[in-house]
Amino acid sequence: MFLEIISGAIGSGKSRYMLDEISKHGGKNIIVVPEQFSYATEKTVVERFGGAGLNNIEVITLSRLVLRCIDEKRDRYLTPAGKMMLICTAVKSLPKESLFGSSAKKPGFIDSAAQIISEFTEYMITPEILKAKADEAQNPLLREKLSATADMFEAYLKLSGADFLDSEEDISRLADVVLEKRLFDGCDFWFDEFSVFLPQHYKFMKALLNSGCNVHAAISADSCGRELYDVNRGIIYRLKKLAEENGAGICEHFTDDRCRKLKSSEMNFLFEHLEDAVSPDFEPMDKKTEDISVFVSKDLYAEVVHTALSIRKLIMEEGYRYKDIAVVCADMGAYSHIFEAVFNDFSIPYFA
Repeated sequence: MFLEIISGAIGSGKSRYMLDEISKHGGKNIIVVPEQFSYATEKTVVERFGGAGLNNIEVITLSRLVLRCIDEKRDRYLTPAGKMMLICTAVKSLPKESLFGSSAKKPGFIDSAAQIISEFTEYMITPEILKAKADEAQNPLLREKLSATADMFEAYLKLSGADFLDSEEDISRLADVVLEKRLFDGCDFWFDEFSVFLPQHYKFMKALLNSGCNVHAAISADSCGRELYDVNRGIIYRLKKLAEENGAGICEHFTDDRCRKLKSSEMNFLFEHLEDAVSPDFEPMDKKTEDISVFVSKDLYAEVVHTALSIRKLIMEEGYRYKDIAVVCADMGAYSHIFEAVFNDFSIPYFA
């Protein structure tokens, strides 16, 4: 068993390298991707190998792996409403002198508590960890808050007990099942298009390595040390540490510092000098840009209307198709209802 780390800049050919290596493998290859990349990856595999599922190559998401490997009745899973009821009961069960003892009736508190419990579950934080951090805290108010949060979380876990399941723990349960039943012994797992790995993901990879699987992970990181990739360099460090702790071999492959997908020289310039603009030695492009433009609007609605008009122009005058266009925004929650209204008015088909 070994762990291979495939690194390189965004768009430098990491996925293509994976497919090239898979074509040389004779065993079972499972490509694991996030939900939003499953269709595109399956399409690429079909075009390259003539089919997915044939030739011992499979594209799958973690949620589909959970459904395949964990034999649990779906009615045991907590619904969002059921989770809120348990949290409300847990808060009410706290002593009145507790910091959160009288908070159940405050507007928005249960929503905030549900969100933080979900994050604890995703990151495998336990009440014991919170209590230990509370003991270490120097600030009295922080110590009290951590202790009260630990008590609330512990009360919630006692109420949910063994009768209910939380879907946010599925990957952790999947890791336990894979290790116990040895479902994928000898398979090669290829992790692609992941921008972040949670502790549950590392636990799943650990289970795969201890089951005799080879694990390959594509991580976007350059060799120049740019700040853009600092988080991903941390992921690479954790993956190497995981392999060392479990006696797995480590091999690395680096693709390129350049983004090969960008056809525009202007976009390439922007990508290469993204962090250089604040430098006094930075030299801007010596020509007017055609592929990059900036629009300043008075509000979000005007911004979305301008976007819709631009899309209609591309479709009607420049021969584009809707599948060729992507709209990226920083805060989907603030924009989603505006996009829905404006795009429907302009008869622009879309999915989010």
